[in-house]
Amino acid sequence: MTDRLGMQLTQEDIQEFKQIYESEFGEVLSYAEAEECAQRLLSLYELLASDSESKPEMGVVLYNGNDVEKPSTRSSKTESNN
Repeated sequence: MTDRLGMQLTQEDIQEFKQIYESEFGEVLSYAEAEECAQRLLSLYELLASDSESKPEMGVVLYNGNDVEKPSTRSSKTESNN
């Protein structure tokens, strides 16, 4: 699997991630689950490691696959309704 910056995880990388995840959390992931989690972790690391000018504007945050508005956006809507 390749992420947006072209870094590719090998099968060996994913197997290693599965082993680490199991030893840390006591939960066995399927290959597909481990691949998705490892890729998300790599993407997060790349985002945090990139310079601030190349970071995307974060208007929506994904939480467990569901779109959630930024707290500041949500609170301003609540305030305007009062």
